[in-house]
Amino acid sequence: MVSTNTQALRAMNDRLNAQLQHVVEGLTDEQLRYRAPAIDERSLKEVALHAYESLLGFAATVSGRPWPEAAVVPEKAADLIPQLNEMCLMVDEILTTLPDGALEQEYTLPWGQQIKGLAAIADGLTHGLVHVGNIMGIRAIGGFPLPPEEY
Repeated sequence: MVSTNTQALRAMNDRLNAQLQHVVEGLTDEQLRYRAPAIDERSLKEVALHAYESLLGFAATVSGRPWPEAAVVPEKAADLIPQLNEMCLMVDEILTTLPDGALEQEYTLPWGQQIKGLAAIADGLTHGLVHVGNIMGIRAIGGFPLPPEEY
């Protein structure tokens, strides 16, 4: 049976993917290459991938797998969303196959920090959502902002 914590992490993973897709869908190749150094030195598409790379790294660590290699940055806008979807599915697969107790164990991250599994994955999700906001800022600086949200 999947734990409540695992279910919540999977739901947040889905939400992160939906938010990342929302902030990048419809952008041109040129817009995805845009950089706003006031927010991040990386291009918009690199920031989007980084949001998932971190989460994937945390999830891999908790599952006993090595930290994954850096993602290959796609040249074309049409390839970014499928790549984000693939990364989302990889995280989901890891979460659904974690052994009992994995979220409660302590792990050492590649830079030496020790952290419990649940906190590591939650931090990865939070980190990704911060980058969603960064992408919104990069878009605004670049002159192609998202429309205001309606409530």
